[in-house]
Amino acid sequence: MADTAPLSPFVAGPMITTPSRFVGRREELTLLAQQMDGAHPTSVNVVGERHMGKSSLLYHFVQTWEQRVNHPSHFVVVYLDLQARTPPTEAAFLQALGRALAQQPAIQRVASLRRTLLAPPRTQQDFTSLLEQLTDHVLLPVFCLDEFEALLRNDVPLTDSFFDQLRGWMNTSQLMFILSSRRPLDVYAGEQNLTSAFFNLGHVVELGEFSKEETEELLCLPLDGKPALDPKEQQLARQWGKRHPLWLQLAALSLWEAQQGGKKSTRRAKAKFAQQHKRFVARKAQQTFSVMSAPKAVFWNFPRWVGSLPLRFGRIADDTTNFIVALGIILLGNRSDPSHFFTQQEAEEVHPAPDAEP
Repeated sequence: MADTAPLSPFVAGPMITTPSRFVGRREELTLLAQQMDGAHPTSVNVVGERHMGKSSLLYHFVQTWEQRVNHPSHFVVVYLDLQARTPPTEAAFLQALGRALAQQPAIQRVASLRRTLLAPPRTQQDFTSLLEQLTDHVLLPVFCLDEFEALLRNDVPLTDSFFDQLRGWMNTSQLMFILSSRRPLDVYAGEQNLTSAFFNLGHVVELGEFSKEETEELLCLPLDGKPALDPKEQQLARQWGKRHPLWLQLAALSLWEAQQGGKKSTRRAKAKFAQQHKRFVARKAQQTFSVMSAPKAVFWNFPRWVGSLPLRFGRIADDTTNFIVALGIILLGNRSDPSHFFTQQEAEEVHPAPDAEP
């Protein structure tokens, strides 16, 4: 029987679901646990651009929260990806929350809660009754909702009154939300002409690039008890990926895969990193403009945008800057080739001349 090929400790692209492969973000994870564990649980908005690890952070928190809080028996924590399956109506949203709760062991252990959730709640009154039952059993539901902005793009818009009800449940500490989004929720509220206090969440956590310590932790991920990359490979990954979470993972993965084919495969690793980096940047630019090119943007989103100008006037300059940057990425896509991370000699190795050594 052939030996099984080792699995890379590096993950470039998909959400990280294996706890041992998740690195960094200790301060953010600690803060989420503190907001849960306080006398008055405070909902949190995790904000960050694409590829900063928002989904991985939320999922890892759901996997490890019991080790982070003082009284884990008082909580029931669930994760939902709203982009993968966006509830189209208020009733569908409440049902989705109910179904997610019903699958949790803390709920399954309580016969009355189990019976209640045989039929997921469809109305605000149903959900209020469920929350009251959870309070009676000293259980706080914590909903980790990924890509929350997807909920605001429904064809049937959710209303201020609905978000006011969510805020009411938050204010009475009957539930807590940890919501991820690319921009702060109040920005989306302005675009949708929503004025509910729900969008003024108590705490905003912004995910940026890794610290120096987090970068080193990633590059030293182990395989068979020792770092998967040798010191030279770690230095190359550091040069190529800087401190960007995805670019670091991509650089490390490219080097590790080249390592499996032989120790003199650095050129191939550089070429693969450059190619994949360019693909990710191009996809991001395409997604930036996909909504603008849709008929819905012309006949629905644009008029609503015009109507919301008084609320978002102060943000127009930032939006214009983002538009110009994204347009530049599309028109000058070849500029995003990460060969500019390399020296001239390294760039030639990434794109060798036709007669260069393969």
